Amino acid sequence: MLAKCKNDPYAIFCVLLIAIHILFANNQSAQQSVNRASPLKISRSWNYYSILSEKMPLFIQIYHQLELIVVGDSRAAWGIDPLNFFDTTNQAYPQAFNFSIYSAGLPAVEIQIRDYAFNLPKLKWIVYGISPRIFNKEWLSSGKQWQLLTASPGYKFDMDNPDSIWVNDYGSLISPTPPDYCCQNMTFWGYPTDLADKDSGSWMSDFDNPETERKLKELVQNGTFSLSEERIAQFDSLLAALQSRGIYMLGYTPPMHYFIADQPCTDDDGTTREGYDLVVNFLEEMQVKYSNFIFIDIDNKANNDFSSDEFWNFDHLNSKGAKRLTQYLNQYILSSEIRRNKGVGYPSQFHNTYLSNEEIDIYTIQGSFIGSFPVKRMKYGILPEKIPSTLLIIKGKQSQKHLEFHFEPNDVFFDFHIIH
Repeated sequence: MLAKCKNDPYAIFCVLLIAIHILFANNQSAQQSVNRASPLKISRSWNYYSILSEKMPLFIQIYHQLELIVVGDSRAAWGIDPLNFFDTTNQAYPQAFNFSIYSAGLPAVEIQIRDYAFNLPKLKWIVYGISPRIFNKEWLSSGKQWQLLTASPGYKFDMDNPDSIWVNDYGSLISPTPPDYCCQNMTFWGYPTDLADKDSGSWMSDFDNPETERKLKELVQNGTFSLSEERIAQFDSLLAALQSRGIYMLGYTPPMHYFIADQPCTDDDGTTREGYDLVVNFLEEMQVKYSNFIFIDIDNKANNDFSSDEFWNFDHLNSKGAKRLTQYLNQYILSSEIRRNKGVGYPSQFHNTYLSNEEIDIYTIQGSFIGSFPVKRMKYGILPEKIPSTLLIIKGKQSQKHLEFHFEPNDVFFDFHIIH
């Protein structure tokens, strides 16, 4: 082009044109580089009308490396600390992130998964803190958060400008850079740094006061529960979408303080004991239907093993409880990863083979007795002791049907398949 300019009577203008072209191209390239390396440089709103306003500026910087996200309501937001997932790599560079929104029902969670999680190139796991209330047609807060989310400036920008947010193509793991205007009380893993051991401003955490137990029980005396067919279909569809993408979901019921165990309701949202059972039965059916779904009834109607010093208030764990719960769930994740890497899938449960209230006996292949366990706790139950054999024989006490279990080295959990 310069050669042409030499013979051009208006050479000076030609040279200026070339210079402007080069300057524009370099500036455009530099701007693209800034945007790709620093998504926070984009002029936009980060207001999501929820706690996501504090999380998204971190999330959007590291989405390319996330292998696990946590979703759910505040019980999941405070009850799961993703720092304790996976191994030391995640503890240095976030590969797990708590994406939960306070008071989120299933509609809000589905939006988060379909509009955000499905854009994560390395996503393998979604850990969902499933409060039974999300399936209750009578729970009045079920629609609030998804309406707020979809109406927020942050969400609208993301949906209108996907090429401006899904731009991070780092080849290596990084730690996010918190902007000055937010995220000061949030770890790089999306967990609050300012969560106290107790909710000092509420009587609901004063577990040493004899009156607290009485007051909490008063909160859970009356409830109305009607299983929402719409939410049932919505959850089923979501699991199908995850399975088609090879993404696992680990669902669990967030633990409640034992003061409300054996009461007419299992929470202060009106979930009756019968309603709780309907939800658990449905989730267990989904575990049979979808090989990518694992469900653990951690709460068990407040009959769990979490102690008072692990609760922030009666229905939220503190950081101590969150660490223990996350480490417990991480055993499921790691055991599943070992099997997935070996190409070993999970078989269906066998509730149709054994009665749900039947106990089964476990023996080594040499005939040594290991123990008796309820069927409902067996698919992903912790090994009771070091197993001396890679093959177990499982016998039903009532039905006398047999199962064969192959134990892989370093596995933490049972699974088995029917052979008779």
